[in-house]
Amino acid sequence: MTAPSRHAHADDAVILADLAYLDRATGAPGLLRVGTEAYDDPTAPGRYAGWILATPALTRAMAEDHASWGVGRDDAGALTVTLAHGAAWMRDAIWNGRAIVLRRVPRGGGWSTATVIFSGVLGVAQPARDRIVLPIHDAFAAALDAPIGVGCLTGATADGQGWEGEPSQADARPPVLIGRVARAAGTSVNRARRIQVLGDTTAWGFTVTAVDDRGEPLTVDAASATVQAMHDAVAPPGHVLWAAEAGQRAMGRLVSAPAGAVAWAVATHATAADRCAARLIADILADRCGLTVAAADVTAAAAAAPAECGVQVAGETARRRVVDLLAASGGLALWRDRDGTVRMARRAVPTAAAATWRATAKGAAQDGRTGDHLLVRLEPRHVSREAGGLPCPALTLTGQANAVRLSESDVVGLAGLDADLLARLTRAHATRTAEDAAVAARHALAVDRTLATAIVEDADLAAEAAARGALLAADWVWGTATVAPHRDAWAAPALGTVGLLTDGEAGLADWPCQVVRESLDLAAGTRALLVRGVRP
Repeated sequence: MTAPSRHAHADDAVILADLAYLDRATGAPGLLRVGTEAYDDPTAPGRYAGWILATPALTRAMAEDHASWGVGRDDAGALTVTLAHGAAWMRDAIWNGRAIVLRRVPRGGGWSTATVIFSGVLGVAQPARDRIVLPIHDAFAAALDAPIGVGCLTGATADGQGWEGEPSQADARPPVLIGRVARAAGTSVNRARRIQVLGDTTAWGFTVTAVDDRGEPLTVDAASATVQAMHDAVAPPGHVLWAAEAGQRAMGRLVSAPAGAVAWAVATHATAADRCAARLIADILADRCGLTVAAADVTAAAAAAPAECGVQVAGETARRRVVDLLAASGGLALWRDRDGTVRMARRAVPTAAAATWRATAKGAAQDGRTGDHLLVRLEPRHVSREAGGLPCPALTLTGQANAVRLSESDVVGLAGLDADLLARLTRAHATRTAEDAAVAARHALAVDRTLATAIVEDADLAAEAAARGALLAADWVWGTATVAPHRDAWAAPALGTVGLLTDGEAGLADWPCQVVRESLDLAAGTRALLVRGVRP
């Protein structure tokens, strides 16, 4: 099945790569299969040429510290392939943005023993005389760094007709709306008819529940069947029209000229449960990135963090920024498994009840599913106090931003406003703080933290601040565990796995900890795992 090669790996395995490319001359797609040595198993999808000269070092993370929430960042290095076998055509092929899948096969093993260790996309090739270097990028990161908005205004509105904006707005991205937003701002796309766009799509649903003009409530009519019907309708002064036509943007129309700043209370999706952070993230990734989050993960995260959330941002905003904001709202981490599956989980203190693997620094460990693993060493890892190396004595969460904030002078003449409503109109956002006096007394250099969220309701914000404050007030320990070369060393434990670690020298016995990062050295056949848990 495999032929001997000078590129033997320390764990006695073959690294295989499936590399997609585009023929520059014909535009036809192709697939190149290469390995650290030739591989030709009858059940494999094809023959792998032994052309790999150097394998990459890979890093995958769901979290680096306590200072960040959302999408973990990966570093994938580069793959070097020889051109010495008449493969000079590779210099002209288009590699950037094409898929790569890396597998590991124990030497002499059949295709059924192959393990996917990474999937991503290729960067811009770096050709040389006798070789080509193919940078590898995380496909998740590539998808998230693009703008979140879809489509642009054409600027074709003229003579009071249409809803594509004025000529000066041509090629501008409309705002993006997802979830429930208590005070959203509209973007004018037809001044004569006073039509405003609230979001770039109605695919997630669209409902207008209230509108106010400098704090004075307007009358919201029932939804128009189409945007054209809303455009043409006749209604009394002080009324608001809106439409949720499929395939159109989310839009509304003011029948009367406003006296001041207009705020829209709007929502997407059918229910408040559909507007929790986990489900909004899943919809953004599916609709804007073509990525599917593991369904069981979404269900579990939604149950753990049910607070209703919402975001309205400029269409040019990077998708990552929106996803990270929603992840911060639900206390969520996101990452990709080796096979490319997007995973999601609410960050929590690891517990013994959730243990799925056990390791010992003495040299033996037992995993009921995958066999023995050898932990070479556990080294403590320093985390700065700003990144959560010390417990947090006071955590402040800010709620959903108020896009249409009124000044005190704006609301002076408003009658019948209670204190709560007045605060909602004039504040930038709600704030709730969870404090732990004991932490402040023990750790004189500990740092307070403030975290922005998209949580709508004050009560939900207070509950999340209390839960998150307790999480960050814990005394966390971080360490790097190195796994020795072994036939099963690549299978488990995976990112996010919680296990029990025993290390006599470190004074740890059955210590619950979670794997939050893995660094793979494909040449040496080793894995370094960053683990974290609460000090016993």
